[in-house]
Amino acid sequence: MKAQSPAEFIIVIFAFFIIVIFIFTSDLINTKPEAEKIKEQGACIAAQGLATSLLKEPGRPVTWNPGNLQILGLTNGTRDFILLTKWLDAQSIGFGALQNRTFPEASWLVTYNVYAFKLKTESCPSANGSTVICRGLNFLNITANSTVNSVLELDLFFPFTSVSINASNEPDDSATPTSGANGTLVQLILHTNSSDEDKVDISILSAPDLVFIKKSSCLTEGNADLPIYLNDTKITDSIGSGGAVSGLNNYCNYQQQALLVKPDENLLAKFEVLAW
Repeated sequence: MKAQSPAEFIIVIFAFFIIVIFIFTSDLINTKPEAEKIKEQGACIAAQGLATSLLKEPGRPVTWNPGNLQILGLTNGTRDFILLTKWLDAQSIGFGALQNRTFPEASWLVTYNVYAFKLKTESCPSANGSTVICRGLNFLNITANSTVNSVLELDLFFPFTSVSINASNEPDDSATPTSGANGTLVQLILHTNSSDEDKVDISILSAPDLVFIKKSSCLTEGNADLPIYLNDTKITDSIGSGGAVSGLNNYCNYQQQALLVKPDENLLAKFEVLAW
C-alpha cells in the first residue's frame, strides 16, 4: 500500500474541516428559522389569548375600576360588546400594570378603528387641534384645525343616497363627492395649520341607516398622528405598549369586528390585537 504524502494528508485534513464548517453553518441556517417560528408561535398564542381576554370577557371583577383590577377584560359581560368606559380606564392605568394583569411575558397593543356610525342630533366640542365630525339627522359638519402643518384625509360613504357639500377651504384643499349606483363617496383632503381652520358641511338627501368611514388619517409634516373625533370619541385609539411596532419580526396579530359601546350609542369598530 502506498504511503500517504504530507501534501495529501494536508489536503484530507483541509477537506475534513471544510465539511465540518459546512455542516455547522447549515445547522445554524436551519436552526434560526425554527427559533423564529417558535417566537412567532408564542406571539400568536399571546395574541389569541389577549383577544379572548380583552374582547370576549369583562375582566375581574366584572365591574372593575383602576383601583381594584385583577384581570383585564373590556366587555360589558356580552362577547364583542366593548365598553368605552373600560377602554378609557385601561388607558389611565398604564401598560406596566396592564401587562401584569394579562400576559406578563408578552408586549402587546390593541387598536380599534370605528368604521360605521348612525346619524343623530348632537352638540359637539370645538376642534382644538384635531378634527371633529359632528352629526345631525341629515347632515355632517366637519371641522379640522391644528397647531402645526397637517393633512387630513377622510373618505365617507353614504349608501343609497346623494349629498351636497358646502366647504370653506383653500385652493389646495378638496371635498369631492362621487355618486354611484350604491351611494355617494365623499373624499376630503384638508390642509391645516395654526392659522388655517377648514370646515366642510355635508347635507344628505335621504339619511342612510349607517355612514361608513372608508379612510381616515390626519398627519403632521413629521408623520405624527392627530386625533379625529366623532363628537367626543376618537375614531381610532390604542391601549398597550408604547414601543414601536414597525420593524418587528416576531409579532402576531388578531383582528375582529365588535361594537364600541357608549352610554348613548354603539359604534361599529374593527379591533386588532398585536403581540410580540
